[in-house]
Amino acid sequence: MLKIAHRGASGYEPENTLRSFRKAIELNSDAIELDVQLTKDHKLVVIHDETVNRTTNGKGKVSELTLKELKKLDAGKGEKIPTLEEVIKVCRNKCKLNIEIKELNSVKKVIEIVVKERFVKQTIISSNHKESLLEAKKKGIRSALIYWSTKTDFGQILFDISRLLILPITKRLILRRVKAANVNEVNLTSPLATKGMIDFLHKNNLKVNVWVANSKKDIERLKLLAVDGIYSNFPDQFQ
Repeated sequence: MLKIAHRGASGYEPENTLRSFRKAIELNSDAIELDVQLTKDHKLVVIHDETVNRTTNGKGKVSELTLKELKKLDAGKGEKIPTLEEVIKVCRNKCKLNIEIKELNSVKKVIEIVVKERFVKQTIISSNHKESLLEAKKKGIRSALIYWSTKTDFGQILFDISRLLILPITKRLILRRVKAANVNEVNLTSPLATKGMIDFLHKNNLKVNVWVANSKKDIERLKLLAVDGIYSNFPDQFQ
């Protein structure tokens, strides 16, 4: 079972920073999950939100700021927003990277960097866009379908509740999307990770990773369901 550090060891250090990624490696994570956005000058930086408002001391959309402008911001504890190249340098020969693609316009840049840095075998691309996953597949990059992710936590909660009420339909929808994206791996939000769902996906030869489990109790529950990977802000809770 993969121990996946969600935005690094983000329970201990500022999320999506080199400090958080180094802490995740120190805690023996198998992989690090991160998010990417394109800057105004078409550079790829590691940050979750479309804006810098929540995670830095700045304001504005990432897409409207240059890399130079973004590097002036404090992302927590004096950390700077890293580029994908900087993260690969830290993680090389230490752990895998699970790169979440939120916007379709970033996937080609991600693939370009991963190939250039010779990091294909250590990379997993996750997305709820089948187009992104198909692009990754062309380059031989391992990929996983996210089912489902929304831009807000509240939206995710509403989605989780609605899908739990119609799990039989949800199962068929997942299979349909998996086939369309040509993947054999699914990332599920924790409320959807029921025994029936996990068993169903495994019977259909799909690997299942679940996000986000932060307590030992939640992690133990998922272990008993034999999931293939768990995303956590606290990678040391697996021990």
